[in-house]
Amino acid sequence: MKCPITLFLFLLSLIHFGCNTTKPFENNPKPTNTNKKTLPKTIYFIDIDIDGSYEIIELDEIQKPQPNQGKQQFTIDFYRAFRYPASARTNSIEGIVILEVVVNSSGKVTSVITKKGLSSDCDQAAEKAYFVASQLGFQPLIINNKPTKFKMELCVGFWLD
Repeated sequence: MKCPITLFLFLLSLIHFGCNTTKPFENNPKPTNTNKKTLPKTIYFIDIDIDGSYEIIELDEIQKPQPNQGKQQFTIDFYRAFRYPASARTNSIEGIVILEVVVNSSGKVTSVITKKGLSSDCDQAAEKAYFVASQLGFQPLIINNKPTKFKMELCVGFWLD
C-alpha cells in the first residue's frame, strides 16, 4: 500500500516543482536591457529682436549649423579632449551635463557654460572638451538671408559603463 502513495507523492512533486515556469524556452533569449543611453536633442535659440531675449527655434537637419571641421571630425576632436574626471569615477558619478553654447554671427564660439551641472569636475570637463572641439567654429546660422547669433543647449553624458 505504501508504494502507490509514494508514487503518487513523487509524481505530484515532480509536476509542481519540475514544471514551475511561465517563460517559454528560447534558444537565443533576447537581452532585456541593452544599457543604451540616449541624450536629449540639442535645442537652438536665437535673439529675434536683438534685445538679449532668446527664443527657441526649430531647425531641420539642413538648417542646423555644422562644425567647420565636419561632424565626424568634431566628434573625434571632442572625445580626444574629453576626460572623465577621476573624482567622478571614484565616487561613481554618472549623468548629464547641459551646456549653453553661444555662437556669434560669424560662427565663432564665444561662450561655453554649464546650464545644469553634475559635479564641478564633470562640468569643467564637459565645458573644456566642447570648447576645444569647437575652436574652428561653425558655419553661420542663416535666418532671413543673414548670419545670426545663436545659442545651443546641448547635453554631454557621463556614464561608467
